[in-house]
Amino acid sequence: MNKILSGVKGFFIGAANILPGISAGTLMVVFNVYDRFVDAANLFLKHPFKAIVSILDLFIGFILGIIVSFLVVSYTYKSFPLVITLFVLGLVLGGYKDVFDKIKGKQKVGYIIVLIISALIVGVMPLMSYMEGIYEGWLYYIILFILGLFAAFFLVAPGISGALFLLIVGYYYHILDLGRNIFELIINGQFIEGLKLLPPIIVLGVSVIIGLVISFKLIKKIMVKYETGFYFSVMGLLIGSPFAIIILLLKDYKITSFGYGQWIVGILLLILSTAGIILMNKYEKGQEKLVEEAVIEEQKIVEEIEH
Repeated sequence: MNKILSGVKGFFIGAANILPGISAGTLMVVFNVYDRFVDAANLFLKHPFKAIVSILDLFIGFILGIIVSFLVVSYTYKSFPLVITLFVLGLVLGGYKDVFDKIKGKQKVGYIIVLIISALIVGVMPLMSYMEGIYEGWLYYIILFILGLFAAFFLVAPGISGALFLLIVGYYYHILDLGRNIFELIINGQFIEGLKLLPPIIVLGVSVIIGLVISFKLIKKIMVKYETGFYFSVMGLLIGSPFAIIILLLKDYKITSFGYGQWIVGILLLILSTAGIILMNKYEKGQEKLVEEAVIEEQKIVEEIEH
């Protein structure tokens, strides 16, 4: 059961890489799996196979989340933007309690300032104007490589959505279109034509992998040295994320343009995704408590035998 839950968490974390406005790094913290990703990244350079095996349940869900989310955003987002937005909003709201528990009773002026700044940064980002990208030539590949490094950092660091960053710099829809075109060509049996479109995706993918390893190592040091400040920052990002998600929606659509059907389905998904995250985290906490109690009981038995 725990493996299945980890796979579900990995799925949502993977999906967050495609959906603008929600940070995959933030979801890692909300789902209490951040340490597992950090440890795997630190192991990756020396033992890549062991690193992947150590998070295999998360990794499988992660890859499936990216694929499914890509297909959903590519083919249905424009038809049902409110439904998808409210579902994503529920994922964020469901994580509030767990993160709040980590900072409860530790309020200091400096930490509150960190929280406010973090909330403002993620809330203001969607208000920035979108740039025009360069889509050909050698400069195009250099830009893609650099963007991959930044996107990897935003994936790892709880806060700014990597997809939102790509949207602002003008490459989000370009990369989505590339992926969709490759997918359609392969589905239609046009493998050679599909392979011709792969180089930009390969360059981006390689730079993301490099960026992930570097970023996880950096974040691990920050977490060890500034753990409380780190969680206050995450709380600020969770507070700012709903504003970012709604601003992104209203940038392209009028609130009055959505029919009753979208509102009803969207609100139901909002409730279900919020409750789902809360219940999932609650279940895992209960399992962890049972394991701790079993270990304590075992220690008592060993002590009684020794005496």
